[in-house]
Amino acid sequence: MEKALISIGKKELKAMIDDGKPVEINCHFCNTDYKFSVEELKTLYEKARS
Repeated sequence: MEKALISIGKKELKAMIDDGKPVEINCHFCNTDYKFSVEELKTLYEKARS
């Protein structure tokens, strides 16, 4: 799921970080919910390309 978040791009990740709230993503294949804290989003932001 980290790769999926990274793939949306830095602009969208920055908007999520600026919201200041954790993000929850559901995998449609395994029906598992994944939660990412703002700190985790910041780490993914550093890994993302523009």
